[in-house]
Amino acid sequence: MNQQVEKEKPNYFDEVSTKGRKKLILNAVGAATIEKLASLMCTDEEIASVLGVCVDTLTNRNNGKTFSEYKKRGQETGKASLRRWQFDTARRGNATMQIFLGKNYLGQSDKTEVETSGTDNNITINVTAATPEDIESDDEE
Repeated sequence: MNQQVEKEKPNYFDEVSTKGRKKLILNAVGAATIEKLASLMCTDEEIASVLGVCVDTLTNRNNGKTFSEYKKRGQETGKASLRRWQFDTARRGNATMQIFLGKNYLGQSDKTEVETSGTDNNITINVTAATPEDIESDDEE
């Protein structure tokens, strides 16, 4: 007999009774799940889908502050992890990643020389790309 064992779905919200509908209030399990999903840069819609609610439930006055706090914390963790992986890739000699990080963190750029000449209405522009030697000499300054 092939029986499927159904896992019990985690309860991400506490239900609070009111005169009208029950309010869904994020609990510790829900907050931790939001933080983990946000560290993967999930969108609000994706997070809501995993939790089984609509985005409005996460951002309403009952949950908005908690949602924002844990989402921001998770995103910051995700960014730090991504940055660490980028630097590890660069350390292992990936030239593309080294160039990317140099441009983004060190203000480096592709060097372009422009030479102009001409008279009256005729202008000629010669553009030459930087050579690896030019870039290395800039790094030594």
